[in-house]
Amino acid sequence: MQMKRNTLIALLALALSAWGTPNVQAQTEEQHLNHAVSYDLPRLVAQKGMENVYDAIGALPGIVVQNGVYTLGGRAIAVSINGETQNIPYNQLQELLRAMPASGIERVEIVHNPAARMQANAPLIALSFKRGDGESRPFAAEVGGDIALRHRTLFGERASGCFRTGPFSLDLSYLHSHGRVLDALRTDIPQVLSPSYEDITNTQERLTATSKHSYRLAATYTFGARHTLSATYQGFNTNNDLSVSNTYSHLGYADGKAKAWLHNARIDYVTPLGIRLGIEAAFYRAPERHVLMDYVNPFTLDPDFSPWLARLLKENLLVTDSLRTDLWRAYISGEHELNNGWTINYGAWFKKVKHNSVVHRRHQARGEYSVSWHYPEEHFTTAYVGLSKRFGEKLSAEVSLSADYYHHVMTTQWRALPTFSISYAPCEGNVLSLSVSGSRDYPHYSDLNGISQPDNGGRLYTVSDSWPMPSLHYQAQLSYVTKGGFQFRTWYNRASGRVMQQPYANSFLDYVLLKNNNIDRHQQVGLQAVMPHEFGSWLYTCLTLGGAWTRDKHEARMWEEAVDSRIIHGEAQFTGVATLCTKPNIALSVDAFGQTKTQQGLWELPARMQVDMSLRWTFLKDMATLRLFCNDVLADGTPKYRYMYFTNEFDMRNVPRRQVGMGLTIRL
Repeated sequence: MQMKRNTLIALLALALSAWGTPNVQAQTEEQHLNHAVSYDLPRLVAQKGMENVYDAIGALPGIVVQNGVYTLGGRAIAVSINGETQNIPYNQLQELLRAMPASGIERVEIVHNPAARMQANAPLIALSFKRGDGESRPFAAEVGGDIALRHRTLFGERASGCFRTGPFSLDLSYLHSHGRVLDALRTDIPQVLSPSYEDITNTQERLTATSKHSYRLAATYTFGARHTLSATYQGFNTNNDLSVSNTYSHLGYADGKAKAWLHNARIDYVTPLGIRLGIEAAFYRAPERHVLMDYVNPFTLDPDFSPWLARLLKENLLVTDSLRTDLWRAYISGEHELNNGWTINYGAWFKKVKHNSVVHRRHQARGEYSVSWHYPEEHFTTAYVGLSKRFGEKLSAEVSLSADYYHHVMTTQWRALPTFSISYAPCEGNVLSLSVSGSRDYPHYSDLNGISQPDNGGRLYTVSDSWPMPSLHYQAQLSYVTKGGFQFRTWYNRASGRVMQQPYANSFLDYVLLKNNNIDRHQQVGLQAVMPHEFGSWLYTCLTLGGAWTRDKHEARMWEEAVDSRIIHGEAQFTGVATLCTKPNIALSVDAFGQTKTQQGLWELPARMQVDMSLRWTFLKDMATLRLFCNDVLADGTPKYRYMYFTNEFDMRNVPRRQVGMGLTIRL
């Protein structure tokens, strides 16, 4: 009876959370100087029972999933682990973060406009992990598993451990996920884009039998007078068997095998003089093989077709490709304190990326065979210098300038990119910050490999040989953080050459191409408010409200379409964690996200809303956690895409499906 009463009170408080008392989150002097915003993420992780670091990052205020990527202020995020910025592509980083336990997070900071010394070209999520006490508890471990059902079953087993003794520390994490994943994509192609001059409706179901292994091993040794040597190895390998079926306008199927593995190793050395040295190497392989068999419904090709003349058009296409990417990187940096409170930082880094891809295509019905090779190289060189100073106890400033050089077979560019930030603390715990920065985003390796796959009955092609150029971004941001943790932020972004995936109808109007191209100009003016609240020790809530005006502008070239879109859109995000009872320790978590209609270039994204709920039970003297969850309760959180071809609509939407499951974590 007591538990029922607490449950009703908790649900009522979640609805009325705006009337609560603000949650106190103090900022340290170091965070003020670094112009970073700190969040009490470890407590939220413990209350919600989150298992991995990737899901924990998604709980930060302002983080939005856009095209499967975590974004902050409209830009994809960068991540640093214990001061080391990760340089591998986002999809590879995502796999590695899922293998790291969320319980190991000690502190999280967000730097919206990182200085050049942080070696990040995007908003930075700085993660610091617990070092532990090598004397009282030299060894700690955590094991767990979870099961998720979304029309098919997916399993996961994970283990992590850390060992501390004197100046030596060792961390290990491992994740094995396996099972089946079912996704459905529904496509409506208008008459003007159809070779039969009839509307085409197609539903494609993709069943993937997957097995993934992700692992990370990090060792640190401190010797002498503040000499620190650290080595990190991380990697993963995946093995996927694909089965794709098409129904309605196209009857067909496709089978495929896709493998991928990554090896990434780095060594960092810190001297007592403030000099840091490091080298890094990464090797990525991704061979694939696809067999596509398509039976086209004749009624969609010939409106006057007579059923007495049965005819099925059979197309058989074999695609075999192999992608290889090698990365080498080296850097040197230094930071020294000067007289009168000044600090100087400087450094340089060099990176070389070599791509190699081979694609074989065999069209059995047409007797065609083709093979193509792509082996571009990219060279990156950056040198920077910066100054920072604290003017008394209330004012601090930092300025830096970096010279950025990029070389590719298609272009050679260099830019001077400035960064400036200033913070003022009018009273204890309150900080007003202004920052202006310039940065560059580089094309993803998948856009340089020349691998293009037919999809959705052969009416949709994803093209990966568009060779986009680096994009240039400038951002100005004004933010105010109160002692109670309230945050108010406004920004202006301007980008030239921003990469966006755009749809184009080919010259014969028989299929649609999806290509990542540079658009001429992207502008955004945004506002955001983060309002955390705490009701004693039994309820925590956080409400994030934001809105932006966005404009995309692109002049048509050759067969491209012009883009000139303006739209005002809003977002709301709510997180609530209520402790239903303390004995047993049970908590209810509700996460909700809503977004109004928005636009990305030629794509229109209708309004959507997603609600996730979970129930967490901690037992065995807080050594074990059981979590029950249901994601996308309303089945409306899956993004939908609409492409307007003149007055016709070309719709693509993933069929929304709820996901339910449970996870168990035991700490040793």
